[in-house]
Amino acid sequence: MDQCRRPEHGACGAPIMPGAEPYSMGPIDAQIACVAVHGFTGSPYEMSPFAERLASRGVYVDVPLLPGHGTSVEDMSRTSFPDWVAGAEAAYLGLAARHRRAFVLGFSMGGLIALMLASRHNADGVVVVSAPLRIRNPRARFLPLIALVRKYEPPIPPAPQSPHVPATLAGPSEIGAEERRTVSYSQKPVVCIQSLARLMQAVRADMPSVRAPLLAAYGANDRTAPPEDGQWIIDHAGRGAGMGAGRGGAAETQRRLVVLEDSDHFGMFGPDRDRLFGEIEAFIVG
Repeated sequence: MDQCRRPEHGACGAPIMPGAEPYSMGPIDAQIACVAVHGFTGSPYEMSPFAERLASRGVYVDVPLLPGHGTSVEDMSRTSFPDWVAGAEAAYLGLAARHRRAFVLGFSMGGLIALMLASRHNADGVVVVSAPLRIRNPRARFLPLIALVRKYEPPIPPAPQSPHVPATLAGPSEIGAEERRTVSYSQKPVVCIQSLARLMQAVRADMPSVRAPLLAAYGANDRTAPPEDGQWIIDHAGRGAGMGAGRGGAAETQRRLVVLEDSDHFGMFGPDRDRLFGEIEAFIVG
């Protein structure tokens, strides 16, 4: 299986954290390609289960590192959601120009970005995994005040030897509280949490423009992005705007929610992962 890792420095020029490097895999001349977009403060590391499965089925998968991610939390504090969307959009446009069919797959915040790309471009399909539509921590309403007194959340980095990471405003599961599921920051810039909230608002407003076939997968035990968020996305995608056929021109469209009964936020590492990968493979490869 072809695999290519890309530069060792992020968009801001800072060294990339080990394991957070962007990469691509699969046959470069594949008919089908997919951009896989990671989550908030995360990295391409968490997308490897998706990329490996799709690449093994003949799909070319590009996994970009979003601006401000994978280097330092200071770098991230200088970015906002338009930067993150632009990073993923550049990757998608590159694939769409080179491959007959192009899909977008996103995990958590990456799912929100995938929906935004699908609202702007005629993608052949969009896969959304565990994308939250709002920040459920009660303290989120106080973010403007919190931003005045602290730069990061939590204000002090957790001890690296601790097996558990304290819950933060962006959700307890986003950074993998109980096991190493991603290479990510131990803190989040408060200004970026505010920007994440604005991204959620923008995606909700753009849902009528999402006309591509859509697969949404959510863990039944996810406290960050419960299945009700996936149902809302399914119910509102393309509403009032009609459904498109994608770049490939297929007449049939589909919108479907899959609930992973035994999974939390990180369904790709949970007991339902084989079902999740099977659903995604069937949606993209057929």
